[in-house]
Amino acid sequence: MKKAREMSDPAIVNWIRGKKIDQKLLGRLKTTLRGAEALLNDAERRQIKEGPVKVWLDDLKDALYEADDFLDEITTKAATHKDPGNFLSRFLNMKDREMVASMEDVIGRLESIVNQKDTLGLKEMPMENMSWRTPSTSLVKVSDGQRQGRHCRLVGMGGIGKTTLAQLVYNDDRVQQKFNVKAWVCVGEEFNVLKVTKMVIEEVTSKSCEMNGLNSVQHLRNVLTGKSFLVVLDDMWSNHYDDWKTFLNAFQYGSQGGKILVTTRIDTVASMVKTIPAHNLSLLDAEQCWLVFANHAFFPTESRNRLALEKIGRKILSPILEEDDSFLERNILLRRLEKSLYEAGPVLDDAEQKQFTDKKVKKWLVDLQDALYKADDLVDELSTKAAIATTLRDPGISSSCSSLVDSYIEDSGDMEKIVGTLESVVAKKNHHRLKECTKVDMSSWRTPSTSLVVSSDIFGRDEDKEKIIKLLLDDTRHAESPVTVIPIVGMGGIGKTTLAQLVYNDDQVQQKFNVKAWVCVGEDFNVLRLTKTVIEEVTSKSCELNGLNSVQQRLRNEVTGKRFLVVLDDMWTNHYDDWKTFLGPFQFGSQGGKILVTTRIDAVASMVKTIPAHNLSLLDDEQCWSVFANHAFFPTESRDRLALEKVGRKIVDKCKGLPLAAQSLGGLLRTKDNIADWKDVLMSEIWEFSEDECRILPALRISYHYLPSYLKRCFVYCSLYPKDYEFDKDELVLLWMAEDLLQQPKSGSILEEVGYKYFNDLAARSFFQPSKNGYKYSFVMHDLMHDLATFYGEKFFVRISEHENVVQHDTKTRHLSYDVNDNNSVPKMLEACESSSHVRTLFQIKADLYGEHKEGIDPCGLLAQLKRLRVLSFTSFKIDMLPDSIGELIYLRYLNLSATLVETLPKSLNNLYNLQTLKLENCRKLKKLPSKMQNLVNLRHLDFSGTDLEEMPKKMSKLKDLQFLSCYIAGEHEENGIGELGELAHLHGSFCIEKLENVKNSGEASNARMDEKIHLNDIDLTWSSFEESEVCDSQSEKDVLDKLRPHKDLKKLSIWHYRGTMFPDWVGQSSYHKMTELQLIGCRNCWVVPSLGQLPSLERLVIAGFEKVKKIGGSFYKGDGTHQHQETPFRSLKYLSIEKLPCWEEWESYECDDDDDAPFPKLETLEIWDCPKLKGDLPTFLPSLKRLHIRRCEELGCYLPRAPILRELTIYGTQEARMRDLPLSMLKTLWVNGEQQVEYVFEAMTHTQPTSLSYLGISECSSAISFPVDSLPPSLKELSIEDCKNVEFPIQHQQHHSLTSLRIDNSCDSLTSFALPAFPNLKYLRIARREKLTSLEVSQSLRELWIVECPKLENIIRLPASLRELKIRECPLLGEGIERKDPHIWPSISHIPCILVDRKWIRNDSAF
Repeated sequence: MKKAREMSDPAIVNWIRGKKIDQKLLGRLKTTLRGAEALLNDAERRQIKEGPVKVWLDDLKDALYEADDFLDEITTKAATHKDPGNFLSRFLNMKDREMVASMEDVIGRLESIVNQKDTLGLKEMPMENMSWRTPSTSLVKVSDGQRQGRHCRLVGMGGIGKTTLAQLVYNDDRVQQKFNVKAWVCVGEEFNVLKVTKMVIEEVTSKSCEMNGLNSVQHLRNVLTGKSFLVVLDDMWSNHYDDWKTFLNAFQYGSQGGKILVTTRIDTVASMVKTIPAHNLSLLDAEQCWLVFANHAFFPTESRNRLALEKIGRKILSPILEEDDSFLERNILLRRLEKSLYEAGPVLDDAEQKQFTDKKVKKWLVDLQDALYKADDLVDELSTKAAIATTLRDPGISSSCSSLVDSYIEDSGDMEKIVGTLESVVAKKNHHRLKECTKVDMSSWRTPSTSLVVSSDIFGRDEDKEKIIKLLLDDTRHAESPVTVIPIVGMGGIGKTTLAQLVYNDDQVQQKFNVKAWVCVGEDFNVLRLTKTVIEEVTSKSCELNGLNSVQQRLRNEVTGKRFLVVLDDMWTNHYDDWKTFLGPFQFGSQGGKILVTTRIDAVASMVKTIPAHNLSLLDDEQCWSVFANHAFFPTESRDRLALEKVGRKIVDKCKGLPLAAQSLGGLLRTKDNIADWKDVLMSEIWEFSEDECRILPALRISYHYLPSYLKRCFVYCSLYPKDYEFDKDELVLLWMAEDLLQQPKSGSILEEVGYKYFNDLAARSFFQPSKNGYKYSFVMHDLMHDLATFYGEKFFVRISEHENVVQHDTKTRHLSYDVNDNNSVPKMLEACESSSHVRTLFQIKADLYGEHKEGIDPCGLLAQLKRLRVLSFTSFKIDMLPDSIGELIYLRYLNLSATLVETLPKSLNNLYNLQTLKLENCRKLKKLPSKMQNLVNLRHLDFSGTDLEEMPKKMSKLKDLQFLSCYIAGEHEENGIGELGELAHLHGSFCIEKLENVKNSGEASNARMDEKIHLNDIDLTWSSFEESEVCDSQSEKDVLDKLRPHKDLKKLSIWHYRGTMFPDWVGQSSYHKMTELQLIGCRNCWVVPSLGQLPSLERLVIAGFEKVKKIGGSFYKGDGTHQHQETPFRSLKYLSIEKLPCWEEWESYECDDDDDAPFPKLETLEIWDCPKLKGDLPTFLPSLKRLHIRRCEELGCYLPRAPILRELTIYGTQEARMRDLPLSMLKTLWVNGEQQVEYVFEAMTHTQPTSLSYLGISECSSAISFPVDSLPPSLKELSIEDCKNVEFPIQHQQHHSLTSLRIDNSCDSLTSFALPAFPNLKYLRIARREKLTSLEVSQSLRELWIVECPKLENIIRLPASLRELKIRECPLLGEGIERKDPHIWPSISHIPCILVDRKWIRNDSAF
């Protein structure tokens, strides 16, 4: 603007006239610059969150620099010219005309940029209208604002704490007593005397001031006269002295000692207002700043690990304390493309809202998306070709990347067509009357809630209601949390508001709280509006105050000393500063004040909670049916409910426990008696109902609307999966990444982490829910959420199995998935691909990596059709080779060939410049990878686990972006040796190194830089198995392992077939404080087990195959064999397995005076297998042991550990070992082997009835003994008797209802006939090696029967109708009769579907 003003100088104007520069050009330039200046406030505010606005500002800045250069040249020449006449004649030449043309170009460019304001929705916005901060109030939580070593200082930078200090002073008891008139005013940018004066009056009088003239100053004078006053003017920016003096006039009439406290960032303001020296506020020191951070980061009642977070938090605080820019302009087509994108953006919100009611708008959106896909394909192609060309370019050639793109654009005629199509579609936005929406009105999508509810209409929430009421009635609280905030969280329509209404109207709650308010918050958390609403709820009067401080003071007065309950229903925003401001007045209520918040968003719940949030779950089927039936049927109706209920229950199944869905569909059918209408609803999708008929879609649309655009795309992508699909987070993130749905990460982060954040955000907003299968990382999507994704993905996202008529597939389809287990799915997919050449995604659902290989795919033909693929999966198909044409898929970013039969990969695979993910899992025939894989410079994920790969390609170190590598096979040569790992610094997750015998020395091992790979959490170090005859240099092996030392934060470590005799010192060091799992397997040369007892977090330990170890001694618990000044050994261990130690003889006990100091205090499972020479003691006391398994330890004869809560005991192949006190009352599983063990157990059972035993197995006992009291324990469900010929099977004198499984093998010889009616619930029976058995009568509940080696058995009496499987082996009499379908036998078994005789299936048509 300075240059524009210089243009008004007469000398400059005369010179310009002499240059034939039309003054209209200058007028245009001034107008354009002023227009840009008016938009800057809005643009600078929005650029932080809106990328297009940031680009616009950058473009404007660039154009202004160009204009400034040009004007500088003009003003300099005019100012330095001495003879204007000669100047005129000399400069009227071609060069000057070129200058005029250049100026027109500059102004034209500026005008073009400024005119984009409408497209971007930029507005002329004065500074005082900026919404960057919430106005301050005088209220402060003292414990949050206390400062160490702090004096009163009122001037300082933004965020330093001026307002907080003023609040502390204002609320100090001494100040409160000193001044009888007080006012707090948040001034802001504009010092309007009238406005500020009125605000002071309202603060002082607590009444609305209606005066509109400066005579209000006189009114303020009357209010202040003779009184001691304190006025705080917070956040003052203006230094207009006359306004300040006018404002001060009224205050001179106050009594002596009146004070005005001003906070400001600006020294000149402080200098203008001060009567005493200003107080400059300094920065906090590191510890003070940490106290502020910790106070807001940690809730008083939280149980999360503060120490771990504190370490990270201090790292966050430490820094606080301490190619071708003309390319876009040069290419007109790309500028047109950019302009179209700008113009389409602002109307998308309006179009998304209108598409539900206007099919033409819906079609416009589809056409726009289709055009954008084509434009994206084009840009992707250009950038890829340019990047490849740059990579392959000779370093000596200076041609730029942009010039390469220029040439591609000139050679291709597609771009003009694509840009033209996009422009045509965008131009139609005016035809559809689409508006530029900065904010969409949600009021038409939902009715604001109230506190009223009909409790008889609510089902399935009694337990939730009681839990919330219990929290509300609980008066205990922490001093740090004067207000208890209880969030209720759940997806839209799950019943959060309903639960809050039930609680709010409960009689106990009504009696408990004498101040109550219900506020429907919505998407805009406006502190002033919400505070006024609470006041109006509490007082039942309108609140006319308009200043935030006066409103909050009024609310403070209303709640002081009172028990209050405030419900904030449907809260969406998580602006922490606004929330803290809103909470201000409530800290003055009496003990027991409560705020109940309902929200769909976990982040909101986390921000507001002072106790854990209450997560609302879906209703069960019967509860959901009750909701539906309550709304579908009138209580006195006469219509036939039974006829409709069958269809109704199927409709309820679609609701999947969502009460709003059941209520809406029930209400829709309330007046419909015709069963055909009900079937129509059953077969319809939710988006086919009008919004007046059904509230489900609007409720879910709100959740979708508030998603950021990047999350919307990721959510819709999930429509490619079927309902009830269990999502794998890792796999989904790789696909999102391949589809370019992830924003570029900030510094220090990676794309995968961005994807995980997206997934977690969607889960936090209830778009994903944890799966009920119990797996920690498995998630599902509610069916109605899936329907919403399917609606928004229509035409572009297609699941093949759900489309019967493939011909109807739209050419707009970009993403295809199909169910590989559906026999018709593959042909349909192939047919769809013929009409959809623009497909970007092709993958199968539910592919089995371990099942049969599927047929029906011709990769060569398919790849010829689909050249724009980003994602391609051939998982589990019967494919033995890929065609060379795979290298032509330049867009491809994700390729999955897992469980195929490929033996080699084509060399052309190395051309896939964009490839990010290559999956080759379980490709059993694959022997090698392409030799030039180093060309795949964008590869991030390489998984070939389950293959028999022989060696790695050369120069893998060039793949510097690799984030996941399943395994590295150390080669014998430098180019594929272990040193290539050194440059792969970004590996994450789990990682395995194989063939470590190829590492020649510690120097090579050191080159791998394993200690620098800090993102790995699970490492396997593997040597190939070796023969005893092989000679190993033990010291060299130890040195190699020493240099493979991983970083200290590792969680899991496995070492296989290590060839040294001792481990290096780092194995077992307590500095590995996060290690939870350790496996040492097949270390045949080792003669000592390393010291592992001081690993503080170790939970699982496996030691196996140490063939030379004879003793596990004191060093196992700690290095020097003592326990002085050490933590309890193995203090976190839960699972210990020691297997295959053929020479192990002694396990030295750990001496301690008290059981509390004994090792293994948390051990739950102990397994000792195949240690035939072990004789010595085992640990004497294991207080947490639940499972003890000892197998094939023939010499073990000691007492077993005392284990008071033991649940499972297996003693097999060990005659002498036994427990002092067998805890029969606790055991659930017991399996013993050998005469002494069986006799010992039976003896113990005669004294103690096993009340919890569900499984009992006995074997290899030749003694003639009987079950105690000749009966089975009543709790027993499974019984196995093997090789116990003389054991008497118990004769049940009454029915035994618990037993479901019975196995008798070569046992109970005294029984020649076997009748089992005493076991009415027996499902499984196996009878084997019973030479004397002649007849068998089974239970009528039996489902599976095995009979093996019973040579005298001819028939089975009364086989039940429930039997599904009959398997006969080596029973010649019975088997022969069945095979020939003997009429004496066949009629009794002909109903059984599966009959197997001597491994041959007997065809049984009558069973089907």
